[in-house]
Amino acid sequence: MANFLSEKINNTIEKIAFILLNILVADLCIFGAGRLLEFGPLTFRMVLLLVLFAVCIPLFIRDYKSLLKSNYVWAILIFGLLVVVSTVVGAINNNRINLIATDIKGFVYFAFLPCVVVLINSYKKIVILAKTCMYAAAIQGLTHIVYICLYISNVPWLETFSRFCDERRFFYVSYRISDVNVRVSFLSSICLLLGVVFSIYFGIKATSKLCKIIYPVITAICGFSLLMSYTRSVFLAVGVTVLGLLVFLLIRASKKERYALLIHILITLIVFSIIIAGFNIKTGENYFTYALSRTFIGIDFIENLFNPDDEGNKQPSGDVNKEPEGTETTEPDETIPDGPTVDEPVPPDDKDSFYQNTVTSDSLRALTVGELVTNIKKSPIIGLGLGAEIASRPDGLNEYFFLDLFSKMGIIGLVCYLSPLVFMLIQLVQLYRKKHKHFLLTLTWFCVLLGLVAYSYFTPCMNSSVGIMAYCCIIAVFEFYRKSQINLED
Repeated sequence: MANFLSEKINNTIEKIAFILLNILVADLCIFGAGRLLEFGPLTFRMVLLLVLFAVCIPLFIRDYKSLLKSNYVWAILIFGLLVVVSTVVGAINNNRINLIATDIKGFVYFAFLPCVVVLINSYKKIVILAKTCMYAAAIQGLTHIVYICLYISNVPWLETFSRFCDERRFFYVSYRISDVNVRVSFLSSICLLLGVVFSIYFGIKATSKLCKIIYPVITAICGFSLLMSYTRSVFLAVGVTVLGLLVFLLIRASKKERYALLIHILITLIVFSIIIAGFNIKTGENYFTYALSRTFIGIDFIENLFNPDDEGNKQPSGDVNKEPEGTETTEPDETIPDGPTVDEPVPPDDKDSFYQNTVTSDSLRALTVGELVTNIKKSPIIGLGLGAEIASRPDGLNEYFFLDLFSKMGIIGLVCYLSPLVFMLIQLVQLYRKKHKHFLLTLTWFCVLLGLVAYSYFTPCMNSSVGIMAYCCIIAVFEFYRKSQINLED
């Protein structure tokens, strides 16, 4: 009887914790820094994570042997110890205390890992978690589209709404390009990638006619929102993730899955074209070609295909302190780039200025890479410690996450941080060789991680709550299949 009651209580705790997990993931995919509600110095996300951790304590006790056998868990534990060592090294090197604290703050979210590992213990839960990510990303994408419509309509209360969202670190207006074109930076914008990838996966697996329509619509909504981010690192992440998944599906998937994929792509393109055409007709502005023109800034031949009349406007303004590109997923209280916001609106019809801002950002990035490489050469093994800074980035926002990590924690820290990715790749090959029926699902999660890694090369994502908690979820999926010894039932 005691065992029965114990099992029943554990099951109840597990259900409650899994609900909290999905709420936390939805908040992660929608609300940027998780500041929709604040309780003194604590954000809603922090409170939710603390509650989830407390609820999971009985599950930690129940599964501690399994946790200690996980190479993924040990990799992150060792990385945590290296963070402590790097903190000491930073203090010895007289690095700024506020920058050391900022570096530590992001990595604290690895405390989320044991929670998600003990909770992801069935194929059904993996699917539910993926769908939570997908629908939450779709909500963000819809919010973006609605905001653009309101901006075009010039509603009188839009400034107040924008300021509220900026204060809550949901999104901020980073550049007003014209009366009908605006760059809105959602702090969880990279999570739209999850909406695209998982909607493709579930679209292939869908059996009902309604779902076969809904999932391509989600793909199109998230894809359009990603396009309107006007962020090249986001485009790179989408390219790496989606192309990797599509190439595999077209080559290795079954005939039925390939057919379903082609239908999904066709419906997605139709919906995407309708959205683009609707905005083009309403505004007279071609958002698609504008996004492409910005993507190829600095590549003269390709750039001139989109902007044949702009050849005389290619000199940077000279102000290297303008907003760097691709900072959407950083924690706002850690780093928010200086630049135009709702409180400092940029005059409409400012496309040339936006162009120059992009060129200036590229110049600053090139300088940043050079200085980070110089720091790496000074101490390539253990790094210069947390809080190490460079002259061009006195605020500590070095953007290039992996180069930044290399310079602060050395090759040891970088390898330890990325070791779970290597474990996943090995495990993925094993699943493929055994023709596991859930291989495609695990591949989809892995492609998401590849996208995050590609995005993080240019952007501080994988040391923010968004990137680290996504990393933890993907680790938990692979850990589940490892524990199951690749012998699962639906």
